[in-house]
Amino acid sequence: MTHDDFEFLVHFRFEKCKETLLKKAREYATEDERLANFKRGASLLNTSSAKIAMGYGLKHLISVIDMVEGRLPATEEMFDEKFGDALNYLVLLEACLKDQQNEISIKSGSVNKKVYSYIQDHLKNVKNL
Repeated sequence: MTHDDFEFLVHFRFEKCKETLLKKAREYATEDERLANFKRGASLLNTSSAKIAMGYGLKHLISVIDMVEGRLPATEEMFDEKFGDALNYLVLLEACLKDQQNEISIKSGSVNKKVYSYIQDHLKNVKNL
């Protein structure tokens, strides 16, 4: 794979992941809680939202392993679905862990407000896709 092809892959994959995460939020999140389904699952099963995210994500990681081991076809369609889902669940798992540890707090100033503002503006553009 050339450097250009790899750069294209990185850009494509992460843009697609970002789109999916933002679109799925409409289905799985509430207006004020992005991790609502993970928290609800955690409550129902008396565990943590991170463990729920890990469980959901394992399904996709196992599918990737199945592709590597030849049990699933390694097609573009499968790459798109399985790698995208696996990456998305890793992001959601990170969010659950950070939420549990209260590491993300604009109010406390732990996130640079200029960076936060830039991200919020960018997210508005992506949501309009």
